[in-house]
Amino acid sequence: MGMKMNSIKIYRRAIIYNAIQIILITLLINNNFMKELNYFQPADRDAFELILGMIIFIINFCVIFVIKGLYIASKEEEEKNINLLRYQHIEEQKQLYIRQKHDMKNHLMVISELAKEKEYSRLDKYLVAYEKEVDQSFMLVDTGCKELDILFYTKIKKAKQLYMDVNFKCSTRIKCSNKRILDLISISSNILDNALEACEIIDDDNKKEISIEIYDDVVDHILIVKNTFNKMQEINKEKIFKEGFSTKGSNARGQGLYIVKKKVSKLNGKFHVDIIDQYFQIKIEIPKYMME
Repeated sequence: MGMKMNSIKIYRRAIIYNAIQIILITLLINNNFMKELNYFQPADRDAFELILGMIIFIINFCVIFVIKGLYIASKEEEEKNINLLRYQHIEEQKQLYIRQKHDMKNHLMVISELAKEKEYSRLDKYLVAYEKEVDQSFMLVDTGCKELDILFYTKIKKAKQLYMDVNFKCSTRIKCSNKRILDLISISSNILDNALEACEIIDDDNKKEISIEIYDDVVDHILIVKNTFNKMQEINKEKIFKEGFSTKGSNARGQGLYIVKKKVSKLNGKFHVDIIDQYFQIKIEIPKYMME
């Protein structure tokens, strides 16, 4: 909050400086225009113009520091957001470790008791069920970018809690600079949210599946997200990236994919939308040099 208030103060200062400068420049121009008509002229014209010019010069000099302050404030805000993402990642890993440790102790206690009682048939069934639970609960997410890891892990976890099948594959290492990470997070989170929301409204009797693939070629990092969707709903690929349009119906917010379009364009990237069999697919290509 303090950082935001500081930015507001700097913006106000910039507005005041510019307003004063415009007034003084107007006075100077008006004085030169009226000089020929000898109207509204001060007793010492040269001194008046000299003083105005010096004041305008000083204000311009102050504006340089205001611009510098705005730049520093924006960098601090960006760094704050990135540190928040990193903190969320650390906190999520901590909670995951605590849950795993607690669950592991309980499962080992049950396994130990079944072994002591020589209930080998029940033990075998319990181990099979436990193995299945582990496979469903945990998925390794390692993109090379910690902020992306926590995002994908959180969204995958949410999808599994909603009983969706999730496939995740990453065959590259993403290197992303601090100045680009927020854009990359915004693009990825909006695409994943769109996929989750589309799957969530599918009838429970139908398949709910999300597939995430990350890879690269010589030029680009590529993200492909596929999801099943309600077949009763028609999707217009021409309108899907327009502001206000939503694949979830008239009551949905319709902003996510519009934001994706703007962010991808900002990074000189490309986006493709396809409907393949029962899957809605979004493919994003972002040049590697833009991530540096």
